[in-house]
Amino acid sequence: MSRSSSPSKNGGKGDVDKPALTSAPPPWHTQLIVALLLVYFLIHTPAAIKSMDEIATVETFSKTLFFSLDVVIFWRFAAAILLLSVTTRDFLCGNLDLPTTYYPNSNLKPAIVKFRGLFVVPDGGLWHALHMNTSFSAWSLSLLGFSFFLSGLIPLLAIHFENTTIPKGLIRLA
Repeated sequence: MSRSSSPSKNGGKGDVDKPALTSAPPPWHTQLIVALLLVYFLIHTPAAIKSMDEIATVETFSKTLFFSLDVVIFWRFAAAILLLSVTTRDFLCGNLDLPTTYYPNSNLKPAIVKFRGLFVVPDGGLWHALHMNTSFSAWSLSLLGFSFFLSGLIPLLAIHFENTTIPKGLIRLA
């Protein structure tokens, strides 16, 4: 038997009776690769920390080419405040609906991706807000803001205190 070349009843949009896919776990082989990489990096972490201690010093964060150290510290803190305030506002009070768009003959179903802040979430609480409502971009901007904050804090501490009093863990974290 041959297949009919006529379009389907709903204009080629796939089955309209099936519910939209709301969650999909990653495939098993992807989970296996991530687990293997995690084990590999955990085994090699002590060597990475030793080499990090040689490179990440107070001088690395305090060396400037064009401006004085005070100006560099100011702009690092300004960038940190800007990034962290935007992501904090979106995380706490954000309310954004993004429609998905596809090619006209696609079998993918149009859906709306809802981003809700922590105080907009109707149910699920904090874990649901952290896990489902915070986008990768928000996490990335938060980490970037935190990095700017630490890279401004280390030279500020070096100016006002002695270099020996800055905890090594703070430099590693930055």
